[in-house]
Amino acid sequence: MPPTQRRTHSSARGAKRAARLERPCSTIASGTGVTLQETVRDLASLDEEAVICAAEPFTGASEAIVVPLPVAGQGEQIEKPGFKYFLEVSVAREFIEGWRAHLEKEPTIEEKCTRLIYYAIYDA
Repeated sequence: MPPTQRRTHSSARGAKRAARLERPCSTIASGTGVTLQETVRDLASLDEEAVICAAEPFTGASEAIVVPLPVAGQGEQIEKPGFKYFLEVSVAREFIEGWRAHLEKEPTIEEKCTRLIYYAIYDA
């Protein structure tokens, strides 16, 4: 869905999303040197109870980390500045599964990553 056609959010949902986007991620759980595209590629093997954080602006080449969900809400500062909340692993998986169900062929990793980035920015 193009940005001009994005859904409108209730004020409560919009406030919740804004708070998540401003929250720094807590601790590095999956090491460094992993891109957002590689994280999307490995979604099936990630802990469902974790949060994906990435360096902005979100692109497939953005450095990404996976943070355990209980830690993500504790407010500790991340060791590396610039990482922001992207999506929960469970939400990313559900979104990709729902999107794939309407496609005639399996999307590439690049297509999945691009679609998740759009979803994270405009619809989550």
